[in-house]
Amino acid sequence: DDRVYGPYFMRHVLRHSPASCRHFFFGGSSNTLESLKAAATVLRPEVQIAGSYSPPFRAWTEQDLAEFAKVIESARADFIWICLGGEKQERWITENRHRFSLGVFVCVGDAFALLAGERPFAPAWMQRNGLTWLYRFAQDPARLWSRYFKYNSLFVLYLIRDAILGFRKG
Repeated sequence: DDRVYGPYFMRHVLRHSPASCRHFFFGGSSNTLESLKAAATVLRPEVQIAGSYSPPFRAWTEQDLAEFAKVIESARADFIWICLGGEKQERWITENRHRFSLGVFVCVGDAFALLAGERPFAPAWMQRNGLTWLYRFAQDPARLWSRYFKYNSLFVLYLIRDAILGFRKG
């Protein structure tokens, strides 16, 4: 398999990283984070959860960003799992990496809700055929339609462009 799916990767790391590794969860609701911590303990009873933080659902101020960094840094985590959705999580890491001195930041998108058991994983046949996005869309079309329309359209546009111009690797 040539795909690294965030929720499976996170589950694997929680199960198999050295017991001394500390994990921090950033994103999602307080309820999701509590369920995720419980699920992580089921995956590996000795897992070290260094902390978690549910950021407010609004535009963040500089004061918010400084508080997030203080909480995350003070946890001294080895893995900081980020679940802010879409491109927001990558943008947040890129714009705030200067605030952190340690830890590996990993964007895992939908992993918190899936691992916490709040939503089911897509059926295996859909995952194998690259249709996880369609399964997610069917579950939450109101939230996902604009994101999927934008990025799926861009994907198709780039695919056509590369086919016409002759895509070359390397």
